Amino acid sequence: MASAIEQGSIRFVDAQLLLQELVGDAGPRWEVFRDIVGGLLGEMRAKQPGSRLRVFGEMVGILWVLERRAEAEQLEAYWNRLQETEHFSLFCGYPVDPFEEMLEPSALEDLIGPHSHTCAGTGTLFTMLRDRPRNVRAGLL
Repeated sequence: MASAIEQGSIRFVDAQLLLQELVGDAGPRWEVFRDIVGGLLGEMRAKQPGSRLRVFGEMVGILWVLERRAEAEQLEAYWNRLQETEHFSLFCGYPVDPFEEMLEPSALEDLIGPHSHTCAGTGTLFTMLRDRPRNVRAGLL
């Protein structure tokens, strides 16, 4: 891992600090997001020309957990918008329980709907329901 960092093929960015820069008190703004995140992608491309960029993002999930849902959805839209001009693969991590009390299905669709693939972590209510034996009713878990 140390050699990958030294070569510039991997870079870690503190999600909390970057989120402060991107969102601050005024909420997310496209120009700020484009300049900062696009700049980071440009730096990576310069160090590894021709390589395929892969990004793992957790900032949307942080906002979601903080119940700043509108900002989370806006930041998600910015990631999708940036992918239109900057070619990279985006992997996201959301601590979202689709069975969370008071969660509107449309809110979950807005958050994860644009993704090409989704999967649930182990030990979530979603995976317990999905993986339960067929003869067990959901109410008896």
